[in-house]
Amino acid sequence: MTTDGQVYELRPWLGQGRSLKDSARMASMDKKTARSYRDDERLPSQRKSGREYCTRVDPFESVWVDVQRKLEAEPRLKA
Repeated sequence: MTTDGQVYELRPWLGQGRSLKDSARMASMDKKTARSYRDDERLPSQRKSGREYCTRVDPFESVWVDVQRKLEAEPRLKA
């Protein structure tokens, strides 16, 4: 996994006119990855997208309304 720090390290090497291969080696990444970050201004942390889907069925879906009602009725109960 490529970190923001590696990309920060890569860009000055590329800016100095070094080859993509040498810059990637100095930033400890593959040259295909370095090419990707050379062509895209975003950092790795900015490229990540949030997951919009559920990975499993919610086990409390059928009983949650009752549980929520009981929690609201008795403030001393904890979830």
